[in-house]
Order: sequence, then structure tokens, then C-alpha cells
Amino acid sequence: MRNAFSALIPALAILFAQPVISENENKELVIVYKNAPDTLDPHRYNVGNSINISNIFFDRLGLFDEGERLFKKGIVEKTELLDAKQNLWRLSLKDNVFFHDGHKMSVNDFMFTVQRIRELPQQTNSFKAYVEPILSMTSVNDLTIDIQLKEGYSEFAGDLTKIAVLPEHLSHSNDMYEFDKGKTIVGTGTYSLKEADLENNQLLLERFDGNWREIDAIKNVRIIFVPSDQERLDALLSGKAHVADKLSPKDLESLEKAGFNIFKRNTTRSIFLQLDTFRKKPTFIWNNDGSEMDVNPLQDIRVREAISLAIDRDYISNEVMSGGGSPAGQIFLDEWPFASKNLTTPKQNIQKARALMESAGYGNGFKMAIHGPKGRYISDVEILDAIAVMLREIGIDAATQTYPVKEYFRRAMTNNEFSVNLLGWAPNINGGYTFKNLFMFPDNNQQIGLANSGRYSNPRLTELVQTAEKHFDQGYRNQLYRIASEVLISDVGIIPLHFQQAIWGLAPNVTYSPSPGSWRTEPEMFRWKEAR
Repeated sequence: MRNAFSALIPALAILFAQPVISENENKELVIVYKNAPDTLDPHRYNVGNSINISNIFFDRLGLFDEGERLFKKGIVEKTELLDAKQNLWRLSLKDNVFFHDGHKMSVNDFMFTVQRIRELPQQTNSFKAYVEPILSMTSVNDLTIDIQLKEGYSEFAGDLTKIAVLPEHLSHSNDMYEFDKGKTIVGTGTYSLKEADLENNQLLLERFDGNWREIDAIKNVRIIFVPSDQERLDALLSGKAHVADKLSPKDLESLEKAGFNIFKRNTTRSIFLQLDTFRKKPTFIWNNDGSEMDVNPLQDIRVREAISLAIDRDYISNEVMSGGGSPAGQIFLDEWPFASKNLTTPKQNIQKARALMESAGYGNGFKMAIHGPKGRYISDVEILDAIAVMLREIGIDAATQTYPVKEYFRRAMTNNEFSVNLLGWAPNINGGYTFKNLFMFPDNNQQIGLANSGRYSNPRLTELVQTAEKHFDQGYRNQLYRIASEVLISDVGIIPLHFQQAIWGLAPNVTYSPSPGSWRTEPEMFRWKEAR
């Protein structure tokens, strides 16, 4: 992340220099966000902190509805299969969708958006995987486009939900730092960008009255990025901000006693441990005397299962996170179509875990480092510390090491350095999106395995996912993904921990009604409470 986003002092100086907000003023809604974006370029980084911001200004290409737990409706109105053999589809776009500069959206903008993503440099967390299956695009008229997809690929609708549409008529630099100046941040979203001052960690938004949704959103919004949980809380309590996101559950009681409103919602983001099952010799696991190990213990399923059974997920969710999580036994929420009803959340079982370690030849344990980000997920550092203590009960002398977010992801995802590391993931309606990114062996040319830090691989899982992608029957695809989930968990390919809860603190005069299923901050859904 650039220094502009991590410069906390300028952001706080601006925040606390503002006067206390009065109900009688011409109100500007002030929201303090925990996580700043890596860039304002909506096509650069497929990570939550950047997507949260790009969602404000840009609509997605995809076709989906509220019941599928995605952020917004897309600009594709319907899809039609023209030729199954050629995998040729016709997409109809919404009419009367306008960009912030008054330009009417057309298929030219669709085609430009896809081509721009193709031409951006390859990197971890790229959007390229979502456009790679598109072989050709043909304009039928201003609002209709035919796209041909690679043979046997059926999940393009889920891919399109990830892609922000940009206007063709503007010159969009491929240099994300040029993009961050804000001059070409022109989308079709509810808000337009009035000012981007990333050096001081803030954005000014203005309601776009030509938005096709016709949402009566608050007219002026200021977003300030403040990483510190305590300082976001202080801003809310002091009246310097109206809304604070990602608050700690332990602070809720004091907020409610002070008359503030709380909004909580379970998220689809699962938090889990990735395990290096690829290397024959581990990088961050040692014999008890500190010497290198000749064999990687994580390649033994008994050791992986022992680690999973040593973890008390209830304690992490209820105590470490103060109720801010719900224990997980798989990567999908129970109500998701890819979740298996045959999978349950493991209960801590130290006796069985010790027996597994003994059976695997590690009765005396070993030393190990667990790695994670600092401040990326709710209570991430505290969670890792708690897990380290739990692992010592089965003979694993575990220590934790955490890093700033950008350094952590470079070392974990790009360099594949770690033996055990913490990751969070939010699935979408495309099952292949999760399985191919997380659980298939990395291959940059095929755009798979890009988030598979441990380089896990299972031939049966790969076969199931590849078969699912070729079927147009959604029900059959879901069934195959449920089986793939069972294969992954029975093999202890990852160790699920919990699902996060999203928590917002609201000033007494503010209400919040986000889209059903949405757990990202939606500025257009805040309202001033009517005075009585």
C-alpha cells in the first residue's frame, strides 16, 4: 500500500479539526473506514478494501439479484444462450444508464472494460481470470452484445459480477497512481467522486442525481480512512464522525449506553488457516532443538487434523472476538448452495489431537511459526496468538509473526513463503471462483491458484471443479461443488476457523438499511433520522 494510505496522522488531524456536527447544519455525512484502498483503479486489485470503495462509484457488468448475497444489481438485464455447442451467449444491457458525466452507457463501454482488464499487467489479485474465458465480443446494437466463451465454461455470469464498468470515451491510464488523482473516476454508481485527497486519507462524494436506481441518498459524504479501532470509536463518540465501520464487539455496550445505534450483520467472509502441503522440507517448521526438518509434517494428514482439533473455535469467536464471529467447519456459510450439510464444525479435542500427533511420529512435537496480517481481519493478531497457545497443548511450540497487509500478501501469495498462514475469503455466486483461486495448484497462465498460498492440490477436487464448470445445469453444478467442499475438508486442505461479523456504529441521528445480504459499507443506504 502506498504511504498515502498508511499516513494516519494527517487523516486524524483533518478529522479532529472539524467542528462537532450539529443537526442544524447543512449536513455532510462523515464515515470513518478502517481499511483504505490500495488504489482507486477498480480493475487493479481484486481485494476487499479496494472493492469496497470502487463499489461506491461503479456498477458491475454482472446479472444477479439480492437473494444471491451480492452487493448490487448489475447492468446486464438478461442473458440468453444462442448456441450451446459454440458456447455463444447474448447479453442485454439496461437502458438509460448514465455515467456521472452524462454519457449514456452502451455495449462499447462493456467491450472497453473487458479489453482494459486484459491489457493490465499480470499480478496477484488480478481481475484477468474473469475475462480470460471470453473469446470474442460482437456488438449487435447499443444495448446488446454477443459473447463467445471458451468451450465447456458456463459460469461467466458470476465472473461478470466482479467487473466494474468504465466509460470508453475517457482516457484511462493503466498507471494506477495516475488513476488515483480522480480525474477519470467516472462510473454509473449512486455517488460521483468530488475530490480525492489520498495523501490525507479522505474522499469527498456527491450524490449523482442521474443514477438509474433513483436512490434518495444523502447528498454529501466524506470518507476518512482511520486504521486504529480506538480512534474510529473516539471519532464516533466525540461527534466528529457519524458512522464508523468494523468496530470491535467489545465496544458495543458502551456505545449503546451512550445512545448510539449499532448495526450488525453476519458476513460471508470465512477466516481460515492455509497449510503448506507442497514443500518436502518446510520453511517455518523446525525440530525442537531448532534444527531444520528433513520432512514436512504438514504433508501428513494426521498432523493437519491434529492442528484442526487443537483449535477451540468457540473460544475464538466468543472470547477472543467478543462474539464477533461464528465458528466454521467449511468455507461456505450453511445457507450457501455450495455448502455441504454433511460438514460440521469440529469441536476442540486435545486427547484425539495428541494421539494423532503420536501416530504420525511427532509425539514430542516440533517448533512452528504461524504468519498473518496485522489489522486486515477482525482481531487477527489476537486470533493467531490464541491459536499458538492452543497448539502448545499438543506439543507444537508455535510462535506468531504478523506483517503490514501489503507485505504480508506479497510474502504469502506472491512468494509462497509460509508454512501456516491466516487468510480471509468472501465467495461469490460462481463456485469455480473460490475453488480455482484457493484450492487448485497455482498456474498464472490459466489464472488459477492465485490465492493458494500453501499450493494445495487434490486431483479429485480438481476433477469435480472442472466437471462442474462445463455444466449449464446450476443445480448439478452446486451438487458437484458440495462434494468438492467435502473432499477439501476431509483432506484438511485448509483449517476453517470462523465467519466474520460486520459491525457499524451510528450516530443517534443516523439509520442504516443496507441491501439484503450485503455486509460491505454502502454509503447510499444511510439516512438522517427524522426529528420528532
